[in-house]
Amino acid sequence: MTTTACPMPIDRLGVRAAPWRTTGRLAAVGLAFFLTFIQFLLVALWALVLGRMLMSWVDPTGRNQVSAFLIQATEPMLAPVRRMLPQTGMIDWSGFIVLIVLGFLMRAI
Repeated sequence: MTTTACPMPIDRLGVRAAPWRTTGRLAAVGLAFFLTFIQFLLVALWALVLGRMLMSWVDPTGRNQVSAFLIQATEPMLAPVRRMLPQTGMIDWSGFIVLIVLGFLMRAI
């Protein structure tokens, strides 16, 4: 009986694993990492928008460094929503809309 090199990996029990199964495990880990990373980004964006909304009551002009950072970080998300909404006086509803959309996205993932 001659032994030949086995192109398929062998696990701890000596069973040859099919190549698509090992690749599937790697793909599953990669997908899980990607989804976790996307969830982290959505939570971070949600916290930034919420922080901006809370800071607008304290420092609406952005003179503080934290306020200036929150305004710069969230304005690219809020400005398009603000343009689509009608003028409602002193209340800016764009933050609420963005928080709702981010909440739906977090639930979907």
